[in-house]
Amino acid sequence: MTRLLYFCSIIMFFQGNIMAQSIAEGQWQGNIHYSNATVPFEFKIIGSVLNNNIQVVLINGSEELVINNSTISGDSIFIPMHAFDATIRARFSGKTMT
Repeated sequence: MTRLLYFCSIIMFFQGNIMAQSIAEGQWQGNIHYSNATVPFEFKIIGSVLNNNIQVVLINGSEELVINNSTISGDSIFIPMHAFDATIRARFSGKTMT
């Protein structure tokens, strides 16, 4: 019985870690707050989040810019914006990001 409880605890630990690091694939809307302005933008998350192999696609009307080197660490995503010498950082939980 003790072994069964121990095994179930291990399964729940790993399942919790996997779920904590998952972010919903699909289209997202965001806002960048800069000085006194708010700039809305759309983006898509594509790929396998569990092995940190994701793509972020920024959407500007019919134009799409693929960003291949985005990373996930814990509950956060980091999207480098090399053209602006900046990085978008957001904390996610399921279907929400802040």
